[in-house]
Amino acid sequence: MDLAFTRDGSVVETTISATPAHLGVEASPAGQGSARVVLSGARDTLIESSNLGIQISPVQQDCNFAKLIRQDDHAWSTTWKNWTVEFVVLKGKAAGLTNGCWLVEPEHGQCRMAIRIFKDQPLELPLNLDKAEAANVADWRRFRSQMPSVPAQFVAAAEQAWLTLWFSTATEAPNFPNEPVLMSKALMNSVWPWDHCFNALALGITDVNAGLDQLMLPFALQKENGQIPDKTGPEDAFWGCTKPPIHGWALGKLMDMHPVSNKRLEVIYPKLVKWTTFWFTDRDINKNGLPGFSGVNPGWDSGWDNSTVSGGSIENEAPELQAYLILQMRTLARVADQLGLESEATQWRNRAAKHLALFQKTYWLDANLVTRLDGGMKIIKKPTSLEPMMSLILGRSLEPDTFAGMVKNLDNFMTPFGLASEMPASPNYEPHGYWRGPIWAPAIYLVIDGLNRGGQHEKAVDLAQRYDRLIQKAGGYYENFDAKTGQGLCTKSYTWSAAVHILLLHEYGDDFK
Repeated sequence: MDLAFTRDGSVVETTISATPAHLGVEASPAGQGSARVVLSGARDTLIESSNLGIQISPVQQDCNFAKLIRQDDHAWSTTWKNWTVEFVVLKGKAAGLTNGCWLVEPEHGQCRMAIRIFKDQPLELPLNLDKAEAANVADWRRFRSQMPSVPAQFVAAAEQAWLTLWFSTATEAPNFPNEPVLMSKALMNSVWPWDHCFNALALGITDVNAGLDQLMLPFALQKENGQIPDKTGPEDAFWGCTKPPIHGWALGKLMDMHPVSNKRLEVIYPKLVKWTTFWFTDRDINKNGLPGFSGVNPGWDSGWDNSTVSGGSIENEAPELQAYLILQMRTLARVADQLGLESEATQWRNRAAKHLALFQKTYWLDANLVTRLDGGMKIIKKPTSLEPMMSLILGRSLEPDTFAGMVKNLDNFMTPFGLASEMPASPNYEPHGYWRGPIWAPAIYLVIDGLNRGGQHEKAVDLAQRYDRLIQKAGGYYENFDAKTGQGLCTKSYTWSAAVHILLLHEYGDDFK
């Protein structure tokens, strides 16, 4: 829902200020009215205003305020899917619908109302904004105490990133065994099973169990064949495809940060085994030993929805998929070692080495990284998409000439703010083309990690600093960013963008120039 403030029935200009506890609203010119908005609990919003009316309008077309049913003089409600949205007027007068918007007018200069969202029966109505605000402050302080350390000059930026993660943490989510950090509280209010890995790493810096809890969220619904859902919402899931298996890589990084107990690994290990097996059985369509992205849409499977290599193909035997699986099998070997499963550890280690040899033989041809579409029937010898370059995650495991050639190729994607998802010189480059131009946080972090693994620390630092510059330019955490201008694009307050900033400031901030 959109919220605005009115005087004599007309929307007035306002200046918004924010703290973790509330939003403050000041009408223009100053002194002509003010308001405060406080979230209370999981789903209640409390609003009070002085000398201003309150106007609410629907964001989604299928939530029509014309369906509002009057319960009494103070409460109105409507249903949306299996939820009830209730408007309760505590002070003021409901003026009804005007042009599809719901309006509350002040009485004696005051308005106070609650917006409530619930299924069966709401909890007791919170009446005290000060108490609700104090609860928010306490919860934020608890979460803030777990923020990773960063150099002093980046503390304010890190707090903004950390606040983004806190604000998008959901409660009462039946599909999840613990509280998920959603991708955003706006349009992308679900968990996608590679996006969440970056949130898990950021949380895991100071609390390995919080990181592991986040990492394992999609596995709560894992199928017997090992597949995890493409998208999991609090009460829904989509199974038409999935997302790339970077979970072994992420688990390995968490294990590098902290010891992980055998008790945790005994639960994680069989799930990760099934997830790895899924790719070699259900996603190796032609049984040539090279799994591919497919499902209902190979672009969705890859996480690079409309990229110039994944979007539209029947199957993308992507080089980066093989790289992810190599690292995942190595992590399985590492976990098996810790659990005393010596023969399984040896098997995973040998499978990883064999797959690495196949990767080198298949994907590095004539001094170029190639990708294979439609089950290998089509080979793109010089991809203009950054997607295959995620293979750099293998670092020193790559042959020296392969690694050096891939690092050199990064220059074709470089902009002042980082790596464009499509070469800026490509005829397919689109400034706002989703995965055909904009900068994306996960791609930046995966490449940086690969550079560091390959001994290219200075290049990793340079790219990390470009991302920091990008966030400063955009003024916040967006789903993606214009590669040339730094403008934030698509969904706002996107958690993987915030998580990557936290990770980079923590890991590389001391080396920024």
